[in-house]
Amino acid sequence: MIHLNDEPVAWEPGLTLATLLARQGYAAPTVAVWLNDEFVARGSYEQTPVPDDASVIVVLMAPGG
Repeated sequence: MIHLNDEPVAWEPGLTLATLLARQGYAAPTVAVWLNDEFVARGSYEQTPVPDDASVIVVLMAPGG
C-alpha cells in the first residue's frame, strides 16, 4: 500500500511514477511530484520506481500570471 496525497492506493511490484500518475488520471506536464519528500524531475517519472509504503505527493500546476 502506498499513500497518494494522503489517500491509500494499492501497490504492485514494478510500479513507476509514470504508471501511477496515468492510472490516477494525472497528466505529467501539469503536475509536480514528490516521492518520500524528495522532488522528482518530470523526465524521471518513467524510470522512478515507487516502493511499497511510499508517500507520493502530487500538486497540480495551475496556469496564470
